Amino acid sequence: MATTHETFASLIAAVVANCDEIGSYIQNTDFIVKKYEGLSALHGYNSGAPFEYLKGWSWTRSWDEYFSHVMDEWDADRMSAMRFNALIERLSAPAARLDLLVPKLERECQRLPNMPGSVVRNAREMHTCVNSFLNSADDGLNLWKRSE
Repeated sequence: MATTHETFASLIAAVVANCDEIGSYIQNTDFIVKKYEGLSALHGYNSGAPFEYLKGWSWTRSWDEYFSHVMDEWDADRMSAMRFNALIERLSAPAARLDLLVPKLERECQRLPNMPGSVVRNAREMHTCVNSFLNSADDGLNLWKRSE
């Protein structure tokens, strides 16, 4: 049977893995690579230290920039509906897993008095960021479908 520490470490690792799945996809897009000249936006996490990753880092700045860029491309008709939908689908699975994991992480962290607030804050920010985009993108795609 897993100890509380092992269970918590497993939860942190699962949250980070899903954030990393989203982040790795976004960080390797032409838009982000070009914007950061191939350097500062490209990063991953050390799978041996997921707690440190979540405690000290949030991808939301580059995620927000990328999502704004995608919405601008969609609004200006420079992105096909098929490509837009593929992006939504690509990000939906890890986002859905975060829907379950982040609230669980918040509950677990509340039980630990010495837990740095940045752990939950960073996880929540990344979760909110991707869900905001997916909700807006899905609404935009549905409006487009109705107008066709």
